[in-house]
Amino acid sequence: MAMNTSHLLSSVTGKGVGEPYLDASGSELLGPLTPNQCREAFSTSSATCPALEQFHFYHADLGPTNIMVSEDRMVEGVIDWESAGYYPRFWIATKPSVSPGLDLCPAPPGCEEWDWRKALKSELERLGFPQANMWFMEWLQTNEEKGTDAGSDL
Repeated sequence: MAMNTSHLLSSVTGKGVGEPYLDASGSELLGPLTPNQCREAFSTSSATCPALEQFHFYHADLGPTNIMVSEDRMVEGVIDWESAGYYPRFWIATKPSVSPGLDLCPAPPGCEEWDWRKALKSELERLGFPQANMWFMEWLQTNEEKGTDAGSDL
């Protein structure tokens, strides 16, 4: 589904997305934004903002509690689509690294709570989705120093 793209960072209905990790303003919705508007919104960091030519369809809350699995371990469905939308390509593999909401909770025996996020991030990178953890952490710190609400839900 990530091959489905848009020229805007937006929900599937063309409105803003509910992604508090990327919203330095603290508003409920981010966007819709063009690539240039995103570069401006993400320019508070001294690090170079990752490439923003187009936006890719993304579930945005792909935690283990949102994946329905049968007893024979087959994926039966994915639920909780309200955050789905078109996001920067770099965000698809970055979010699993920074969002504890995607943890296994509780972790099954023999697993760490972050094992799902680690496996998801690795698989997304293997599929060609770059991650931008260093840029994100610097951007987040810059916004916190400026007193904005970016990452206030972390």
